[in-house]
Amino acid sequence: MPEEYTLESIGSVCGCDAAGYAANKQRGGRNSAKGRDYELMYGAVRIAELAAQVIRVGGSGEDIAIGDQTRGP
Repeated sequence: MPEEYTLESIGSVCGCDAAGYAANKQRGGRNSAKGRDYELMYGAVRIAELAAQVIRVGGSGEDIAIGDQTRGP
């Protein structure tokens, strides 16, 4: 947490429950970021592996399309 937002300062202003919530939120944010980073790297590695496999068997890869999962209606 930034220096100006210590758990003690949050607790003194907002109470112990808020300080506990802030601590858990910080931990969840770090773990979420680690999970996101892992998934991004895993996806990139799998795409590279599959592309290499296509090339090894003589394919051109022209029929492969990569898109994002955020496409909406």
